Amino acid sequence: MIVQKPGEAQYASMPQSALATGMVDLTLNVAQIGSSLREYLKNPHIQSMHQEELTHMDLAEDYSCILNAISLYSDIDFTIYKTNTIYRRIERRITLNKFHGMGEYLDYLLSTEEERAQLYRDLLIGVTSWWRRKNPGEKSRRNSPSG
Repeated sequence: MIVQKPGEAQYASMPQSALATGMVDLTLNVAQIGSSLREYLKNPHIQSMHQEELTHMDLAEDYSCILNAISLYSDIDFTIYKTNTIYRRIERRITLNKFHGMGEYLDYLLSTEEERAQLYRDLLIGVTSWWRRKNPGEKSRRNSPSG
């Protein structure tokens, strides 16, 4: 995710909200965003991932190895996650690390624990602070007419 620098935005709260999610990859001046997107689209792996004739089966072996590595790292079976979601998260990591394909990324992932940790975090579904409260319904009951 690319976000405009808050100091440059007409409404700084918008990019600040995006930054608060922890999912922002780049914070750039508006003038830099276009060139950053062009660089992203030049990546041969990104181009091939978006070609209609490419099937996910072409990448199945590397994909399977990546999921296996993350499952061993985390003790979570990511094979039940939506395939497209997994591909997008892997694609994001490939792009951020400036690799040119899934095989190249797999080699890096297998040799770098920090990258396994990063991909693991990217694969986890974000949970809002409401769900993190000890008793999520507590505030709702206190503010309800019957509470």
